[in-house]
Amino acid sequence: MLGKISAETHLLKEKEESLKEIEVLRTQVDWNQEVTRFAMENLQLKEEIRRLKSFYEGGEREMMNQQIVGLQNKLLEALD
Repeated sequence: MLGKISAETHLLKEKEESLKEIEVLRTQVDWNQEVTRFAMENLQLKEEIRRLKSFYEGGEREMMNQQIVGLQNKLLEALD
């Protein structure tokens, strides 16, 4: 009888340890998913920064400003 209680105790202890290990692994998976999400957001932000730099450095901003001024002038002429 003593051997049976010992085996049951051992199995319960092993089950407890397995449940703890599962919880640790779940936490790691959740953390990894969050890190992956942050990495994806980071890549998207880097691409957006690259596009904005290109927009400003490529003179596109100035060109668009000139186009806007031209359109505003045409609108004012049409309204007069």
